[in-house]
Amino acid sequence: MPAMRAPPDDGRLALAIDLGASHLSVGLVDGAGRLHRPRVFDLPPSADPAKILSQVKAAARRLLAEQRSEASPAIGVGIGVAGLVDPRARRVLSAGNLGWTGIDVGSVLEQSLGLPVRADNDARLATLAEALYGAGRGCSSLFGVWMGTGIGGGIILGGRVIRGVSGTAGEIGHLTLVEDGPECSCGNRGCLETLAAGPAIAAAGREALARAQREGMRSALCELCGDDPAAVSCRLLATAADQGNPEACAVFARAGTHLGIALAGVVNLLNPEKIVVGGGVAGAGEHLLGPARRELARRALTAPGAAVRVVPAQFRDTGVLVGAGALVLGDY
Repeated sequence: MPAMRAPPDDGRLALAIDLGASHLSVGLVDGAGRLHRPRVFDLPPSADPAKILSQVKAAARRLLAEQRSEASPAIGVGIGVAGLVDPRARRVLSAGNLGWTGIDVGSVLEQSLGLPVRADNDARLATLAEALYGAGRGCSSLFGVWMGTGIGGGIILGGRVIRGVSGTAGEIGHLTLVEDGPECSCGNRGCLETLAAGPAIAAAGREALARAQREGMRSALCELCGDDPAAVSCRLLATAADQGNPEACAVFARAGTHLGIALAGVVNLLNPEKIVVGGGVAGAGEHLLGPARRELARRALTAPGAAVRVVPAQFRDTGVLVGAGALVLGDY
């Protein structure tokens, strides 16, 4: 089956927007996947879509104003949102971490910026970037999983992006792994997101620190956080794991095992050539991916399990922007 082909590198540019739970990124993307003039902004905690959209529009207008003096103006806008997005309607169906429901983001941006707008889920766009320019380049079948505040996924089969009837295919973070497990923002219980996303990992690290303190034990984890449970984050735990701290290693091993269980289901259902894992949590590297690969191999059917490779994403922080730009420049 054919691999995906990148858009032509013909001088055209797209304005790309990445709207996450706590950040906003904008930039210009060309057909070769190069990112120009990237900007990153923190978002204030707010469930008010109007305030957040005002910040998005202002950042986009500033970048367009800078770029219009150049030879190749942007031909359109692509936006990736951390939530359920209907790409056909360009509408955010729900975004739990943003507190959004039913936001017509495509029309709002189109009226403000005067350019055609395409919208999609952020994890799907990051997967598209990896398929065109990154760790999945040359693959015709690929699954991407993106682990941060939440967990999302993207599917490419036969060189085509798979969106599903409502545009929400790939939501691996909301696969139920533990019946009556921790409550999830989606309203379900025991979702992968409640067990392996950044907040779940940080909470498990705080529990490990509390146990060590109760038992009078000193470890790298205690030293790194200054014995302050509130200072324990996913990034700090990754640092502790790199130093060989057993509590931090155990936290990532548990999260990786849960991830591997979910990925085994993906492998049995989709039979992908590669699984690309990215996002902030994936910065833990083999502390997370090693246990995930072992659990996948233990649970997946023999033939699809032997055929798949689990690899880290190539784009660390910019995949959503690159994928959003490609969405405008190509027909995906």
